[in-house]
Amino acid sequence: MNEQLQTLEHAQQTAIDLAIQSGPRLVVVLLLILADSSVQIAIRPWTPVADFHVTPGDITQAVLETFRDRGIRIPLPQREVRLLDPT
Repeated sequence: MNEQLQTLEHAQQTAIDLAIQSGPRLVVVLLLILADSSVQIAIRPWTPVADFHVTPGDITQAVLETFRDRGIRIPLPQREVRLLDPT
């Protein structure tokens, strides 16, 4: 678990670095939900209006690349469906 936390911290720092490349900005990183099979985080940068639609994508790309570099895979959700005989 320690390695995963270090990876999240690295991804957070990467996101912050990316968000402040063109000047000082506020970046908020939140742990949103500890779900059954996931940890949901949010990275919310304060960005100029001109970059509003581009910045979140850049941050998501940086986090994804960090995860891939560290060997963290995001598995597809799986469901078990059982059909019961009604008779």
